[in-house]
Amino acid sequence: MPLITLGMPLYKGGRNDGRLLKRALDSLFKQTFQDFKVVIIDNDSPDNTEKIVRKLIKGDPRFSYHRNPVNLGPFYNFTRLVMACDSEYYMEFHFDCYLGPTCLEECLKILEDDPAAVIAYPYCQFVDEAGNLLDLYLDKADFAHDDPGQRYLNVLSGMGWCTAYQGLWRHRATVRAQVETTAGRRNASMDNEFLALAALKGKLVQVPKPLFFRLKDDYQKKGETQEARFDRLYFKSAYHPYPRAHFLPFCTWIRDHCHDLLAADLPLDRKDELVHQTVSILLKRYKHMVDYELGRAVDLVLKGEFKTGLTGPDEAPPPKGQYKYLDFVYLSQLVMDLEYAHGLRPDFPKLALARAVVRLELGQQAEALVALEAAFRQNPGDQEIQELRGRLQKIVGGPGNQPAA
Repeated sequence: MPLITLGMPLYKGGRNDGRLLKRALDSLFKQTFQDFKVVIIDNDSPDNTEKIVRKLIKGDPRFSYHRNPVNLGPFYNFTRLVMACDSEYYMEFHFDCYLGPTCLEECLKILEDDPAAVIAYPYCQFVDEAGNLLDLYLDKADFAHDDPGQRYLNVLSGMGWCTAYQGLWRHRATVRAQVETTAGRRNASMDNEFLALAALKGKLVQVPKPLFFRLKDDYQKKGETQEARFDRLYFKSAYHPYPRAHFLPFCTWIRDHCHDLLAADLPLDRKDELVHQTVSILLKRYKHMVDYELGRAVDLVLKGEFKTGLTGPDEAPPPKGQYKYLDFVYLSQLVMDLEYAHGLRPDFPKLALARAVVRLELGQQAEALVALEAAFRQNPGDQEIQELRGRLQKIVGGPGNQPAA
C-alpha cells in the first residue's frame, strides 16, 4: 500500500488545452518521493478533461481516473476522495496548483519525525497561468502551539489563505473525523473550519520553503467590492434563490464552529471558554460581512417581499438570480437563523423587528410578541414597530393581549 494518497477533485481541467492540468501532474512525476498513488475524480466535466487526463497518466498504475455520471457538486467530490484514501497520509491536490520536487518528501519527514503534527505544509508561492511568480504567502501565527485550544484560536484569528488545507495530512487522525463532523455543510469558509478542527487534534507545521505553487485566479474580480463578491458567490450562484446556508453564510459559519467545539474531545469548561472566544474572534474579524448579510436579510423581510406559500403548480419559486419573494419554506428556515443572529448581534438595527415580522407571517403570534418586545425596548419610537403593534392587536384581539410599550 502506498504511504501517501493524493486526491484530485477535477472539473473542467481541459481549459487552455489542459496546460494547468499537465503542469500539475508533471510536478508529481518529478517528486523525489514516489511512494504514492493518485485518485482523480472528474465531476462530469463537459470538456475534453477525460481525454487529456488519460493521455497524461499513460497507464501509470499509481494513477486512477474516475468520472461521475453526473455533476454531483464539489462537496461530494471532496468527501468521496477523502473516504477513498487507505494510506497513512493524504493530500488534496488541485489541477491549478503544482508542487516543488521535494514537497512530498519534506512534508512527510515532518510528520514522521513529530507524532504530534497532523498537517505539514510548505510556504505558498502564487503564480499566474504562465508560471510567473507573484506573491509569496506564509502563515505567521503559531499553529504548532502545545495547547490545542490555543492552536484552534490561532487558526481562527491568524489563518489567511488556508493553504494548509492542501498540505500533507495524517489521514486517520484527522481527515476522516472532519468529514464525519462537517459533511454536508456549505458555509462561508469550509477549509478554515477543517483546519480549526485539525488544530484541536494536533500541530500544523510549516516547511519553511516555497514548495507549493498555486494559481492566483479570480478569487475576487478586479475592482470588485467585497459586497459585490458576496452577492456573486452567495446569491447569484445559488440553485435556489434563498438557500439557507448561502443567505447568511458568515453567521452559519460561526454557528458551525461552535457546534464543532461542542462535539470536540475537550473538558466542558474549556469548550464553553472556546465557544465565547470563537464568537468574539469571528465577529470582530468578519464584522463587515456579518453586518452586510444581516442587513440584506432584514431589508428583504421589512420590505414585505414574502408570500405565505406556494399554492399551485403555476407558483414556482422565481428563476435563478431573481429574488422577489420569501416563500413559506424559506421563512421557516430563516426564522431560526434570525434567532441565532440575534444572539450574535442583539443590537443590530431592526433585527428584532424583522424577527417579529417573520414570526407573524408564520402564524406564531406569541413568538412574534416576544420578538416585538425586544424591538420596542430597542427603538420605542420607531414607526414600523408601532404599525406592527397595531397589526398584532387586530390579530390577537382585545386590549389585554396588547404588547406593552
